[in-house]
Amino acid sequence: MTDLYANRYNSRLSRDRQKLKLWRYAGLMLTYRCSAACRFCYYYCRPEAEGLLPIETALSVWTSLRMLAGPAARIHITGGEPFLYFDHLADLLREARRRDLPPLDSLETNGSWATSEIETRQKLRLLRDLDVRELKISCDPFHAEFIDVELIRKLRALAVEILGPDRVRVRWEKYLEHPLSFDALSAADSTALARQILRED
Repeated sequence: MTDLYANRYNSRLSRDRQKLKLWRYAGLMLTYRCSAACRFCYYYCRPEAEGLLPIETALSVWTSLRMLAGPAARIHITGGEPFLYFDHLADLLREARRRDLPPLDSLETNGSWATSEIETRQKLRLLRDLDVRELKISCDPFHAEFIDVELIRKLRALAVEILGPDRVRVRWEKYLEHPLSFDALSAADSTALARQILRED
């Protein structure tokens, strides 16, 4: 394989000289379907949304990125809510491993699925065994309209226990410790809070 690190993509060249951009990171949306319907969702994900990324399409992207970036290739899976299709997700991760693709860099979730401790432990152990590097748990006032923050606290505790603290990240931790809600706010205050949160992202 050509060593793309030797390419002059990272040199300071004038605009009239050719450079090759080295892509190292790609995000895959497993589905637009989501257990939440956050008012400022980037992709308008909803419980009624449809679509499921085929495994072969995902693996094609993953393989292409590895060809470009070699061991620096990083894949992120998000949605919608990927855990709504956990068997499909697990099949994808197993096949990626079988093809010797780099481990999944991160997997994003809103945590709504973690209602059974037994099933949550099973799923987290599978992610651990398939070398998922990081579980990102979304936690903010938008998601809190649909998902109880106590559920997120329990998921984080189990994830830290099973995956280890270095492989679990809560976005945004401050809302986990000090939840905010739109419920008691006026329309103006609700809009102001939403703008504040979006600026902080």
